[in-house]
Amino acid sequence: MCDKKLKKYYELLEINVNATLSELNRAYERIKKIYSTESNATIPLDNEFSKKEREKILKRISKAYSKIGKHLLEKKKKKKLIFEHDKISEKKEGSITISGSTIQQIREMQGLTLLELSKVTKIPEYMLEDIELENYIKLPADDLLRLHVTNYTKFLSIDSKKAANDYMKLYKKWKKKSKKEV
Repeated sequence: MCDKKLKKYYELLEINVNATLSELNRAYERIKKIYSTESNATIPLDNEFSKKEREKILKRISKAYSKIGKHLLEKKKKKKLIFEHDKISEKKEGSITISGSTIQQIREMQGLTLLELSKVTKIPEYMLEDIELENYIKLPADDLLRLHVTNYTKFLSIDSKKAANDYMKLYKKWKKKSKKEV
C-alpha cells in the first residue's frame, strides 16, 4: 500500500501516523459512534448527512481502521526478534505438525494479542482462541475452518498451506474419533 493512501486513512480517523494500536482503537470507536445511524449523537448530523451518506462514511472508517491495524501489526512484528522467530518457526514448521499450540506460541512470541489479530483479520477473537486451544467442537465446518486457519497463520508469517493442512488433519482425526465414541 502506498504511503499517501495510508496517510489518508490516518487523517480519516484523525490520528497521528505514529499512533499506537490502542490509540487507533479509541479513535475508531469514537468516530464510529459519531457517524453511527443508531446513535443519539447523530441527531445534529441528520441535516448534514443522510443515513446512506453516514453508512458510506462508516464503511470508509472501517476500511481505514482495518488497513491501519494491519500496518501497525506488521510494524510490531518487525520490531520483534525476527531471528528468534524464524529459528523457532522453521523448527516447528519443518519437523512437527503445526497444531493450535504451535500457532499460539508463535503468536505470543510476536507479542500479538488475540484481540489485536481479531480486529485486523476479522476472525472473531473467540474463534482464534478456539483454534489455538483446539476446541474442535466449537469450530465451524471444514471449509470455513480451513479458511480461518489459513488467514490466521498467513498473518503470523507461518507457511499457511502447511499449517492449514496439518491443522485439518488433526481436526479430521478428532472428528473421526468422536464419531466412533458416539
